Amino acid sequence: MTDADVDGSHIRTLLLTFFFRQMPQLIERGYIYIAQPPLYKIKRGRNESYAKDEAEMSRFFLASALDSVRLEKAAQAQDETSESQNWLRELFQDYNALLERLERLNRSVPVSISRVLVDTPALTESSLRSFVEMSAWSAVFQSELQQQGHPGAEVTLQHDEERGLYLPTINAMVRGVSEKIVLGQNFVSGADYEELVSLSAQMKVQFGEGGGLFRGEKQKEVRRISEAFDWLLGESRRGADIQRYKGLGEMNPEQLWLTTMDPTVRRMLRVTVDDVIAADQMFTTLMGDQVEPRRQFIENNALQVVNLDI
Repeated sequence: MTDADVDGSHIRTLLLTFFFRQMPQLIERGYIYIAQPPLYKIKRGRNESYAKDEAEMSRFFLASALDSVRLEKAAQAQDETSESQNWLRELFQDYNALLERLERLNRSVPVSISRVLVDTPALTESSLRSFVEMSAWSAVFQSELQQQGHPGAEVTLQHDEERGLYLPTINAMVRGVSEKIVLGQNFVSGADYEELVSLSAQMKVQFGEGGGLFRGEKQKEVRRISEAFDWLLGESRRGADIQRYKGLGEMNPEQLWLTTMDPTVRRMLRVTVDDVIAADQMFTTLMGDQVEPRRQFIENNALQVVNLDI
């Protein structure tokens, strides 16, 4: 049981290294578990809730925001039927789930970039072979990037002569540094992009004509799902007191029991080793006596870091 932040992750890695090297039978027999303490406490009035990480906190606020939300499309009558409201809730939940999946699986394409693809015409492998099509697509994508948090972004085409492809290349500030990101053939043909395109088509039906998003007495003119999603989360967070725990020692004993140790509600991860050779190589690289392999690993993977706690 360690702190829920990155410092806790470092300590957990040290402990796991010890068990893996000195007491491997404990792991082999399934006796090592990792506690899942919350990183956040969310308080509204007298009500308190806990979230394991940023993603779980976003799901909490999204669920709260969707309690009383509706979309009134431009030039259309207001539709407040339960069926339409359920469809809208499902759309936002699907969008949030997609962002979480892209965050985990497509670290080579940061989520702040990939989420903009929802508002951009779909790419196909055949379109990658047309310079004219890709030039037009890149102009649209660059405009969307600049309007959605990347004002200095530029999109150019990288010609892969061997395969005859024109690959979009994004130059933008991401995570505080200038990055060059190539949307390759594997990304375009992958299952995650396929799902993104499918969800994008649904969202354009709902948001393509613009309209007003209503939550209680407040409203927001929207034309993109990302605008609506960010506004909803912002409104839901309003008035909430969010405490980020630096360590388990900040919790009262009752809180530590309720969130982390009570057998009836606690969450734990059992430690298993699927590939002993790969695990041994990773521990040797990251925790061994040789500095150079560790430095090389950090240099190769530094720009792919998502959970950076500064």
